[in-house]
Amino acid sequence: MFANAQTVRCAAPILARQSHSPGHAMSWSHIESDWAQFRDIIKQQWTRLTDAHLDDIAGRREQLIGKIRSLYGISQEQTEKQVTAWVKRVRGPQPPV
Repeated sequence: MFANAQTVRCAAPILARQSHSPGHAMSWSHIESDWAQFRDIIKQQWTRLTDAHLDDIAGRREQLIGKIRSLYGISQEQTEKQVTAWVKRVRGPQPPV
């Protein structure tokens, strides 16, 4: 269900090119605006998601959560935790403020 550390490390170079400001946590709006770039990384994390699912989701967080819930049969709370943890991993360590 969750990607392993190797998958997350492989995604790091892609994510390093993101245009969020140093010292600011990447918000969902960054993921939504760069949805095409995040699609493959999301598919690595949740392998049951298809391109058609990701087309329908179109960067909308609540749609992603709903689709993960339905495909994996997990609770809203658990899905929220997974998505939040995934965002923290893909944004990487943040420099001290």
